[in-house]
Amino acid sequence: MSLTKEQLLMEYVKCMRDTPYALRTYLQTYDNTVSKYVPLELFPDQISLLEDYENYNENIALKYRQAGVTTVTAGWASKKLVFAKKERPEKILIIANKLDTSLEMANKIKAFVNQWPSWTNAGFSVDKNSQKHYKLTNGCEVKAVATSKDALRGFTPTILIFDEAAFIEADSDFWSACMASLSTGGKVIVVSTPNGYDAIYYEIYDQALRNMNDFKITEMFWYRDPRYTKDLYLVKTDNIIHYLLNKEEYDKDNIISWGDVSFEDRDYVKLREIMDEGYKPCSSWFEGMVKKLKYDKRKVSQELECNFLGSGDNVFDSVLLEKIRENMLTEPQTKMMGNSLWIWKEPVIGHKYVMGCLPPNEKVLTDSGLKNIQDVKISDKLVSENGDYIDIINQQIYPVTDEDIFEIQVDNTFRTTTFTKEHPILIIRPNLKRNYLKTHKNLRFNERHWDFNFNYVRMEEVRAGDWVKVPNMYKKESVGDLNSKWGISETIRKDFYMSSPLKDKDFWWFIGMWLGDGWLGKFNHSHTITICFNSKDEYYLNKSNELIIKLFDRTPSFIDRGNNSFELVFNSKFLYHFILENFGQYSYGKKINEWVKFIPNEYKIELLKGYFSSDGCWLKTEKNKKTNSKISFVSINLELLESIQDIIFSLGVISSLNKLRNSKETYILGKLVNQKVAYNLCLANQDSLDLIKILNNDISDPKLNRYNIQEFKVKNKRGISSCHFSDDKKFIYFRVKNIKKDKFSGDVYNFECDTHTFMCHHITTHNCDVSRGDSEDFSSFQIIDFDTREQVAEYVGKLPPDTMAEISYKWANMYSCFVVIDITGGMGVSTARKMQEMGYKNLYVDGVDSANKWKYDPKALEKIPGINFNNKRVQIIASFEEVMRHDFKIYSARLYNEMNTFIYISGRPDHQKGHHDDLIMSIAMATYVAESSFSNLTKVTEHTKAMLDSWSVNNNHSVSKQIEFNPVIPYGGDRINQFSNSNVGREEYAKYGWLFGGR
Repeated sequence: MSLTKEQLLMEYVKCMRDTPYALRTYLQTYDNTVSKYVPLELFPDQISLLEDYENYNENIALKYRQAGVTTVTAGWASKKLVFAKKERPEKILIIANKLDTSLEMANKIKAFVNQWPSWTNAGFSVDKNSQKHYKLTNGCEVKAVATSKDALRGFTPTILIFDEAAFIEADSDFWSACMASLSTGGKVIVVSTPNGYDAIYYEIYDQALRNMNDFKITEMFWYRDPRYTKDLYLVKTDNIIHYLLNKEEYDKDNIISWGDVSFEDRDYVKLREIMDEGYKPCSSWFEGMVKKLKYDKRKVSQELECNFLGSGDNVFDSVLLEKIRENMLTEPQTKMMGNSLWIWKEPVIGHKYVMGCLPPNEKVLTDSGLKNIQDVKISDKLVSENGDYIDIINQQIYPVTDEDIFEIQVDNTFRTTTFTKEHPILIIRPNLKRNYLKTHKNLRFNERHWDFNFNYVRMEEVRAGDWVKVPNMYKKESVGDLNSKWGISETIRKDFYMSSPLKDKDFWWFIGMWLGDGWLGKFNHSHTITICFNSKDEYYLNKSNELIIKLFDRTPSFIDRGNNSFELVFNSKFLYHFILENFGQYSYGKKINEWVKFIPNEYKIELLKGYFSSDGCWLKTEKNKKTNSKISFVSINLELLESIQDIIFSLGVISSLNKLRNSKETYILGKLVNQKVAYNLCLANQDSLDLIKILNNDISDPKLNRYNIQEFKVKNKRGISSCHFSDDKKFIYFRVKNIKKDKFSGDVYNFECDTHTFMCHHITTHNCDVSRGDSEDFSSFQIIDFDTREQVAEYVGKLPPDTMAEISYKWANMYSCFVVIDITGGMGVSTARKMQEMGYKNLYVDGVDSANKWKYDPKALEKIPGINFNNKRVQIIASFEEVMRHDFKIYSARLYNEMNTFIYISGRPDHQKGHHDDLIMSIAMATYVAESSFSNLTKVTEHTKAMLDSWSVNNNHSVSKQIEFNPVIPYGGDRINQFSNSNVGREEYAKYGWLFGGR
């Protein structure tokens, strides 16, 4: 039916004002149940969602599967596009974790745009019309992307749509960048089913509930959807899956039917009240969906019930966590060591206690680079405040109790360092001043400038926003014969020796290339050096081939590995050992020896060029209609990137180092691999261009000539931001980014040296006691009572390994614990060995027969005590989950909080980003070992039984006196005698007694 102009105008205005009307009237969607297109009918929750989209700029929708939210959102977006004015076009950016997900939304919007009547004058531009990015004739655009750092590049949206936002794998920095990209007055829509306590969707939802942001929450529940609730009923149960699998067990009196109540007459306030009494909604549709989800509790909780707790592959289900929260969590009887140690129950003689421990590590700066504090020797050299190497006169180690400690992090670097409160730090709290001298050599009259005057102040007085000053120590070039470094410790035949290439710039380019994409191989008598290239690296492959022939008199083999991957391989035993000793091997073990950082600048430049050619990237970015330059180096090797940063600093260029991603399992070329933590060394616009100017003396290098520097705008004078140089570039100033205060009990370290000053990582101090350097993990131990099946004590804090051993020794003695230590990656080895040295005998040793796992036996001592947690991670966590289901009691709110954010990531149980799992790991180890060890005690060898028979136990002697529990002084004396005075009978000893051997 044709409309008059007046009718068209009225219809246009009505559609503009009433979005639900517009969508119902003009849009259709495909209905699988009838296999045809039907009008887009809207039920009340969907109408509320549309109204919220219109009335609020920030919206978050909590939805169930098949809620039609994606369809309704696409319809709303299509209306925004076709009714937009040319002078104010809409730019919609759709972001999802996978490109397919965002493309699905973009395609729905496109299909709806085609359905609007011709009088809207909506059409698609021929200039830009692809699946990922299309444009309308009125200037509006739609772009679909997957989550990435480049997702926002070159596109300033007016509407941001996050589809399935809870599954987006990104951090708060990505979210902040997305919000900052919105044009003034723009809208953001966040849509998802829950996925546990994820870092983006849940945090927005949680903060919105607490009025901490401006997001409008629209909650959609399946039991308010007329399509799925024709036969709605409610059943009293705490487990809907159990009900559906065991309907015959349920009393009909516990079922309330709502099917006879029409949808319009349903009182959802009353329904909610009934649900609060323990009833759960159900219907034939719901039953069918649960069946499709294979009765998976996590999937049902996530996809249908809109629960954050219990969704998202949480390791511990919601029912268990609620049970813990409501019935178990208890304040400890005693809190000690600055609130780090919690004790719920005193030791009971005769009970079996197990302790699980997790220790950390720490770093300090020396002439060999960053070293573990406990590994620093008197023969090592430290670095003074002026960048000179200085001798250590002596090392002091002394204990502290409940000492205030401060963890400090400075801008542009990744590591943190911890100091005690009284230690002096070289800092300045700058003053902003104006220059009133007309003859000042550097400043214009009335120009503002920072006044820096550095002094040593106590750590407890340092504040975020202060500045630290450190020497740009690698700016000094090496004095002496560089060729003296050309040597190896390995003894080889004279004819394997080769002449030094250290004064050839091409050698350093080769080393840089190898650091990025090379490795070493040793097969029988062959010592190979290999560099890998892809098909786009033809220039670098040819250059490397020529340099190998020139520098080392070797003709490399060319190997095609497929998948556009090629290798150059050659053999040299001398070069193999030189690279191994000075530059390490493997992607996570490569390094740059300290002496290399002092080589002349012309060689440093070539090394950087080589590394840039392999692992560097030069990007062009757009922000606020300005074209910016950016250089990025990405690696899993933090130490290597720190060394590259040191070299870049030495050339007078500023860079920033941060974490790019956490470790995770992912598929690469169809294979499941463990992706390690990755770090990013980044240079911003001006700094990246400065570096390009320094490196680019070769017009044929494709990476260094990717862009014309003239395309970028550069400031004439750099402003003072988070990091800058002194005028002579001999010192670097870093702004203090974060400071965290905590308590510490244990050993602290001091070094006496000639200058009384030395360096931690980018921090100058007088007397530094690094409790730890960059460790992200906490030290923790859990003590469980296996007889009563409960948690009795817990410690969590930051401790060096030796101190962890001493504290563990004390409390293990207090409870007569059997101790199991995580030695994954070698982190716990020093703790385990220290406890051995202190004479502790009940240490779990993995890999020996069950009768020797705990005994103080020479065969057991041949192995390092402990368990490699990561090798049995899944089994240990599964065992702990099973233990928790069988009335094992935990009392700690700290442990409960970790369990809330402990999830399956690619099938591997792990903590969510930004959270910890140290307490879970230590208690899981304790329960796992206790279950496996104590349950097998009836299978003790005949030798062990004979030993039991030789013990004398007086069954008639009752306990006349309990040993007094002293939380400060460990039990002393002979533990066997203490047990022999208890009421533990011979029957108990027959089962377990061999475990209680004297210490």
